[in-house]
Amino acid sequence: MSPVRTIAPKETSNDREIQPCLWFNKNAEEASRFYADTFPNSRVGRITRAPRDYPSGKKGDVLMVEMTILGMPFLLLNGGPQFTFDEAVSFQVATDDQEETDRYWKAIIDGGGKESACGWCKDRFGLYWQITPKRLTQLMSEGGEPATRAFTAMMDMKKIDIAALDRAVEASRRRLRGRGYLYGDLELRLLQAVAGANRPLRRSGSCAGPRGILKCSFNVSCGVRIDTRPLPFASGHLHLLRTR
Repeated sequence: MSPVRTIAPKETSNDREIQPCLWFNKNAEEASRFYADTFPNSRVGRITRAPRDYPSGKKGDVLMVEMTILGMPFLLLNGGPQFTFDEAVSFQVATDDQEETDRYWKAIIDGGGKESACGWCKDRFGLYWQITPKRLTQLMSEGGEPATRAFTAMMDMKKIDIAALDRAVEASRRRLRGRGYLYGDLELRLLQAVAGANRPLRRSGSCAGPRGILKCSFNVSCGVRIDTRPLPFASGHLHLLRTR
């Protein structure tokens, strides 16, 4: 493990307008060092200790730890055993690839945590994390069949497997193309641009697709006609594009 980076920040927690405050049971400092070791752009900041004895502790005990996790300020509070974390609050970490996803997942689980479903896991302090590849978010935002296939595949996963998501979506796209349908990024960009227009359009045009020319005409209600078949927009996405 890399050495923990500890700094003496110029500002205190009261200088910030808002930040998460996490309640721990006397192990806030231990948790802060685990998070600083696990996530990049993370560091332990000011540690506040009790100036005298108090009902649940002694002089010198750690009361609060200020830290940064993935560039975001946090306050870790040694509150005691009265309250614990649950799934109602979690932190989603967006990952660029499978290697980054695997690294965070392994650090949390091997560090005494527990796997859950759909990219969720719990660290040994009870705090919940969502380790979410950006690829999953991209596929879900497409809508239609890709989103359905990605969602169905995700529901059977614990740690998210990006390659498995892509296989599920690509199988669906091959099936649609075999039936004479196209569903690609090029078409989605074109249709989303029309759906997002603030005024009616009166023009027609064509766009090259993977299997030739995708012919579109736009009417005054911002609907789309493809090969003379009218198809309405649904939330900015057209689910099936007929090309024959």
